[in-house]
Amino acid sequence: MRPVTPRVGTWTRPVHDAIHLDHSQLALLPAARCALGIAIPLLAGDLSGHLLVGVGGAIGALTAGMASLQGTYRSRMKIMAFAGVAFAVSAFVGATVGHVEGPDIAVTAS
Repeated sequence: MRPVTPRVGTWTRPVHDAIHLDHSQLALLPAARCALGIAIPLLAGDLSGHLLVGVGGAIGALTAGMASLQGTYRSRMKIMAFAGVAFAVSAFVGATVGHVEGPDIAVTAS
């Protein structure tokens, strides 16, 4: 019985596709805006001695930043507002029932 050997080029295409960067799709200004929006709360939290609050703000900025990369200005504002409210509600629920056994399981399961 002959050993099965992969065809030449079997792995080259997926590897090339995984590491290929299409420079025409780069959006440097939105990426810089998102990076700055994440860095400011982290820096403010670090300088004020409340790093965890800064991390929370940075996570919110990340959520809004990812939402801001979609659609037109008006639709982006709606998406960012929804993402911010959803993040705030989920953080509130987590902080409220996270330490109580029972409701935290029900909230997580739903």
